[in-house]
Amino acid sequence: MSRSAAIDVEAAIAALDTLDAEALKQRWRELYGRDAPYKARADFLRRGLAYRLQENAFGGLKPALARRLARIAEEAARGNDHAAVLTVAAGPAPGTRLLREWNGQTQLVEVLADGFLWSGQHFTSLTAVAQAITGTRWSGPRFFGLGARS
Repeated sequence: MSRSAAIDVEAAIAALDTLDAEALKQRWRELYGRDAPYKARADFLRRGLAYRLQENAFGGLKPALARRLARIAEEAARGNDHAAVLTVAAGPAPGTRLLREWNGQTQLVEVLADGFLWSGQHFTSLTAVAQAITGTRWSGPRFFGLGARS
């Protein structure tokens, strides 16, 4: 990405502030190929247009993230808002190895694209791994030190 291309995008985004509601709607049609959302406010249109300008110049979402967001949207459309919210937080990337010492033994968990591998067994959640290791209920992310630090 050249510096001049970045400056062009910045200028195009800055120019959005000079457009009235009708001009923003026209620009939306140009960039998105469809009408702007009904009753969308100018501020919303400006943010959506700024995103699209950057997306066109620098590239959009990675395909894996786009698929993940689509799954979350499907869950939300089915009324499963709670599950959708829980899936937003990104976990460790596949290939990551998590280590934890427990009762004098080092436990190794490998993060897979579809779950976790511990001691030759496949698990769908890190919490299930933590429970298998300890024999009691644990939060998997907390057990492996992935929780928020205060």
